[in-house]
Amino acid sequence: MHGLGWAKSTKRFVVVGFAVAVVAAYLVTGRLAQMHEVTRIPVLEYGVVALLYLLFLAGNGAVGLARRLRGRAFPVEVRSIEGRD
Repeated sequence: MHGLGWAKSTKRFVVVGFAVAVVAAYLVTGRLAQMHEVTRIPVLEYGVVALLYLLFLAGNGAVGLARRLRGRAFPVEVRSIEGRD
């Protein structure tokens, strides 16, 4: 909604329309006391996004650590033994 370039009055109309539709739907079904359920889905979605981000960070950190450790696997110079007598 915010990236569509709507006027403030249009945004307010959409918000008020949504609020009226939610209240009407819960009144018709007789579940006005459970209207707090409307916030559950966005909260769960943000939680899932945060969890996926943390998993990404952990995976990225593990890959970076593995790359750094692989570079230090042989800290001493390895010489060929072919020239030995």
